[in-house]
Amino acid sequence: MCSSNITSGGNIFPLTEENLDLLEITPQPLTLKSLPDWLVLFPALFVALTFANTFIQVKWEQRIERKEKEVRDARAGRKKAF
Repeated sequence: MCSSNITSGGNIFPLTEENLDLLEITPQPLTLKSLPDWLVLFPALFVALTFANTFIQVKWEQRIERKEKEVRDARAGRKKAF
């Protein structure tokens, strides 16, 4: 047995079944906490938001490119094709 403990100055007992029984330490089953069911929606929500954001970005850039093309065509003297 070791005669000194760093924190309390007491004895350190080896972790054996006999010492656990003497100290009345019994193993206790682990209890896992369950998370709320609605947390499952977070990944799906982020995926949906990513697709929506990408769609909006593509449409936004198409509008900008269409306006830039109209400006270029107007400077070149071409008429707008319907």
